[in-house]
Amino acid sequence: MRGIFARYLFKDIFTEWLEYRRGDLKESSLVKYRNIVKTYLLPCFADKDIRTLSYEKVKEYIEELRQSGGKQRKGLSAATLRTIVTVIKSIFAYAANAKRLKVASLSDLKADSKQKEYRVLTTTEQISLEEKCREKLTHKDAGIILMLFTGIRIGEL
Repeated sequence: MRGIFARYLFKDIFTEWLEYRRGDLKESSLVKYRNIVKTYLLPCFADKDIRTLSYEKVKEYIEELRQSGGKQRKGLSAATLRTIVTVIKSIFAYAANAKRLKVASLSDLKADSKQKEYRVLTTTEQISLEEKCREKLTHKDAGIILMLFTGIRIGEL
């Protein structure tokens, strides 16, 4: 048992959380979460006492990642930000519930990424695209026609 002056470093709480979650997460999820934390959270929070990390500090850092995170400093994708927020909220919840530490509540923290705007084809463009695809009708063309009429996305094929 630690004394009242003990430090509860973020990196140590993360390690305990990961071990705690090992039983209810798939190995692929554990690897993904470990990589997310090592890449994005430990560089900023590793040696900080988790009890000293405020909601505002975490939110500020998430915003920084949104704006200029990543290798090219152009901001992280919405999916990566959602994963980061999910993981850090879970780590803080573990610290509060399992470790009984007084930590900031991150329940209101959101990834809040801007939705990409997509240009929708006009009816004329759809008809033209369908006609072009029907001329050759390769597997790729058939896939495009399927997408046009069902709304299925490329990643779902």
